[in-house]
Amino acid sequence: MSDSACLSATSNDKIGAPSSPEDTPARPKNSPQGLNCLPSAERHRAPPSRRSLRSNLLREGIACTSDDKDFLMAQATISDPARLAAVEATFLVDSPPEENFDRYTRLAQQILGVEIAIVSLVLEDRQFYKSSIGLPEPFASDRCSPLSVSLCRIGVERGEPLIISNGPEDPKFRDHPAVKLHHLHSYLGIPLKDESGNALGTLCVANSEPRAWSDRDIETLSTLAHAVSNEVRLHAAEHARQHALRTARHERELLSRIMDTSLAAITVLDTEGTILDCNEAAERVLGLTPSSIQGKRYNAPEWRSTDVDGGHWPDEKTPFRQVLATNGAVYDIRHAIEGPEGNRQILSVSGAPLRDETGEITRIVFLVNDITEQHEAIRNLQRVAQQFSTSFRLSPNWVVLCDYHQRTILEVSDGMIDSLQLDRSKCFGRSLEDLDVHFSRSKIEDLFSVNETTPQSALLELRLQDTKEQFRLIEVRSQLIEVGNEKFLSIGGQDVTEQRAEKQRRASLERQLREAQKAEVVGQLAGGIAHDFNNILTAIIGNADLAAQIMPAQHPAQRAVGSIKKAGQRAAEQIRQIMALSRKERPVISQVDVVPVIEETVQVFRSQQSSSLVVEVTVPTHAVYVASNAAQIDQILMNLLNNASHASGGEGRIDVRLIEFISDEKDDLRDAEMVVIEIEDHGTGIDAVNLPTVFEPFFTTKRSGAGTGIGLSLARTIARSFEGELTVDSQLGSGATFRLLLPRCPATTTAPAPITAPAPTESRTKLNVILVDDNPSVLNTGTMLLEQLGHHVVATDNPEAALESLSSGKNHFDLIITDNLMPKLTGVELIQELRRRGVDTPIILVSGFGTARAQIEKLATRRTRFLPKPFTLKELAEHIALSV
Repeated sequence: MSDSACLSATSNDKIGAPSSPEDTPARPKNSPQGLNCLPSAERHRAPPSRRSLRSNLLREGIACTSDDKDFLMAQATISDPARLAAVEATFLVDSPPEENFDRYTRLAQQILGVEIAIVSLVLEDRQFYKSSIGLPEPFASDRCSPLSVSLCRIGVERGEPLIISNGPEDPKFRDHPAVKLHHLHSYLGIPLKDESGNALGTLCVANSEPRAWSDRDIETLSTLAHAVSNEVRLHAAEHARQHALRTARHERELLSRIMDTSLAAITVLDTEGTILDCNEAAERVLGLTPSSIQGKRYNAPEWRSTDVDGGHWPDEKTPFRQVLATNGAVYDIRHAIEGPEGNRQILSVSGAPLRDETGEITRIVFLVNDITEQHEAIRNLQRVAQQFSTSFRLSPNWVVLCDYHQRTILEVSDGMIDSLQLDRSKCFGRSLEDLDVHFSRSKIEDLFSVNETTPQSALLELRLQDTKEQFRLIEVRSQLIEVGNEKFLSIGGQDVTEQRAEKQRRASLERQLREAQKAEVVGQLAGGIAHDFNNILTAIIGNADLAAQIMPAQHPAQRAVGSIKKAGQRAAEQIRQIMALSRKERPVISQVDVVPVIEETVQVFRSQQSSSLVVEVTVPTHAVYVASNAAQIDQILMNLLNNASHASGGEGRIDVRLIEFISDEKDDLRDAEMVVIEIEDHGTGIDAVNLPTVFEPFFTTKRSGAGTGIGLSLARTIARSFEGELTVDSQLGSGATFRLLLPRCPATTTAPAPITAPAPTESRTKLNVILVDDNPSVLNTGTMLLEQLGHHVVATDNPEAALESLSSGKNHFDLIITDNLMPKLTGVELIQELRRRGVDTPIILVSGFGTARAQIEKLATRRTRFLPKPFTLKELAEHIALSV
């Protein structure tokens, strides 16, 4: 009950005063102020929000007694869908007053001696008074009030009696609007509940004076509330019964109208086969009046049943017997009957059983259509078609003949049957859509759109699925054929699946050849540039390391030296990308669970972005293994994510999804199962002009200085090195979706390789080292780095001289460090020759090309390591420590 209901007295009325004006006594001097002091807009406007409610109460000088958590829980209880549905199911909301309920409010007032007694229903936004006594105007007439000052709402929220003996002295309720504004002193409310325990409202009583409610008072009101709850249930049950009667009456009337207006004969039989009812159309179809049909059996002698050709029609084939035999519906059972006057008709009969509450069949309803004319027309057409069926069926082309109006198939060619692997007998009499070969309804409409003005359709391409679930491409056109008054549709064409596949295969091969030639040219150029730059960067990074080591740690130049080293390392990373374009490095392929790779890459990417860019990741909970390389997958994904961020302007959302699937339309050159990683941005998209060139090296749409155009080209190059692929779908203004395809591989039980602890950065043993490199700057830098590590160095730019010195045995060296690409003798050749001559000294091969690593691994030479250019002082120290 809302406080407005409990205390709704006008400024001249006392709580509990009579409602009529002539019975209204003068309000005593100290009588409480009523709700009528509020403006009418306050009384009738929609319930305020949580924030506005708090604001209004505070503005009135009333403190809120509930904390936020209690407030929200209360709101959830009041708004509970199950409770609100239960209130609506009473069918009492906004209903007129009823004596059954008024009797209980009078009893409550008289027995308990109170001023106000109310039966309320608490809705989500208001409180409805089903019965009230002692309420002043306008609430007695309005029969509702808002929930913002309700006490009944508290009882509903708690689901238990609410007892207030002296509101102004009760710390829980003294600041409540009903007490503070409307001077309510005592209140007793019992929730009204349905069978499921939902609190629907309350039976409540209230006084303007304090009252200590006794146990007897509470028991009395609880007994009355139980009776009111029963009255609510009885009202709901009666309303439901009346609704069911109205529904049944409506359904009977509707059924009667359907039977009277149906063009088909409708008959109702009992389980013994006796006709209980029929419509007027039965007279036309069955040849007897409805009155003479009723009471006859389905197999009465007035109707002689045969098959459609006049042959014997056994009783077990009749629709009535088939319904009983199958215990279900039957459809389009065709047979013939000969009526009392000897007329013969072809009937199509469909029937279905009617059941009682236990599931037993009590009646059977049949729908009977006279299809004599249709049947004869088809027979005539079949006779005409039979004359050319032999040549028609033997056609290797794709041909179908249909009834133009009925759209049913009359004949099909061997070419169509072979193309779709169909059963010819299951095609006749069916529509194209019923063939279950994925015939598009729009394509069917296009085929049947021909008419006398345009007797031939345009050439259409159909994508159908044969019975082996293989898609076939068919090129067809339809033509209207008129024979007498009959119209037929001939659909002719050919299966072009193999031709189209071969054409696509050739186009794919040509495209890949062009891309390979382009990549080879770019690779050769990139490889040469990268080799020279690696030598330069080795000198830059190495000398930066040396300078940092030589200078005191707090020297002002340390910061500048660090910047030089970082710039060199960034340049080295760009060079590695250029090297990848040249495909000079062979990828190390292994079994990789791609799920954690995606998650870790996205985590790193997120840390580099602003909070306005959201990356949503959807991956399975189980492992998904691919034949690839984790580091290079990370490199691909990071390039794609950076590209998506740029396309989105650094804000919005990027979706990353891992999809496990086997494509139904695999690339002819790729037979392996593929795992797909999709990266979708919602940016500006790529226009049709630039879309074919996004993977070309050095192509970029970014502003000058914002990108090199290497990222996407590099990503696809790496993907293809794993026998994978990188594709893109995009439209201008609709974002872009990049798909990384990687070959799936089965999970194995191979244990992961143990992690090797990093080598120390300082040498514990001073070594005699020979350094061989034809580049003076690298040779000089390498010498200084080795000496910084405390080693004795002999440097030479002549690999042949180094070979002779090492082979002679005159000089003792603990370690050989050699470059690979040198004139006259490469580093790999030097190593091979040293090993052939029995020199077993540890060797570190240094090169800017990853192919050198592959050569070393292939040769499996002993005590030989590979160090890529450019390298740092720390990396050099680690390799030395692991070599000796």
